[in-house]
Amino acid sequence: MTVVELGRWALASNWGPAKIAQLDRFLQRFNIVLVDLPLCEKWAEAINGDARAGLPTSASDAWSAATALALNCPLVTHNAADFQGIPGLTIITEKGP
Repeated sequence: MTVVELGRWALASNWGPAKIAQLDRFLQRFNIVLVDLPLCEKWAEAINGDARAGLPTSASDAWSAATALALNCPLVTHNAADFQGIPGLTIITEKGP
């Protein structure tokens, strides 16, 4: 989901081919988690957990949460409130100035 959002941002910002290629090179430094059945199940759990807590989340935020849950790692975000109802999710955040 993060890669999709970065690509969308680059297009919306009218980046040219050279700058988009630079973003692609930057992203090659990271492991990209591909969607599989267990990740889809984590996504469903994230959406369901948030809804049951009365804190519905967006589909894109659920993908980020599901990936963190599937990898058993914390989610780093400045929007912690978007993920509060997701059970089992560890959130790392920093309050702004």
